Amino acid sequence: MDRTVLQNTADVCEKDYLIEESMVDKAGKVTCSTLARFMQDMTTVHMNQAGISVDSLMAENLLWVIVCTQINISRLPEAGETVEQYSWAGAEKFGMHSRRFVFFTKDGEELLNAASLFLLVNKETRALSEPTKETLALPIVEVEGEPKLPKMMQKYPTLMFGK
Repeated sequence: MDRTVLQNTADVCEKDYLIEESMVDKAGKVTCSTLARFMQDMTTVHMNQAGISVDSLMAENLLWVIVCTQINISRLPEAGETVEQYSWAGAEKFGMHSRRFVFFTKDGEELLNAASLFLLVNKETRALSEPTKETLALPIVEVEGEPKLPKMMQKYPTLMFGK
């Protein structure tokens, strides 16, 4: 994916992250849990910019629940690297909201990309909630070459000891 396209697209959120020693495994590569925290942080930053805070959702007994995420890794960042993360809200799919993420090095090498599907859920009843005008304040962005959304129906691989 072309980083300059993301840098010049309105409503795409950008944030840099320094990969610290505490964020990597024994091989010096960033852990999956760190990547998930970065994606969660970026989503929160982007929603706050649009005036949709976690506190405002909680006040309405609402929360976003991740249904599925697909991550495509070219190379995991290492300790000492600074990565640029870009994220944007995408179109709905099967009534779920989508979000895309791309990580680059400072030199423009694409490290990984991801796409997630979310549902808005009532915190008390766990029932699906209809989005309100406020929860849909993030503009939908489409970027050429963006990560594809996860497929909902996938075959399980046949493994040595079963599925």
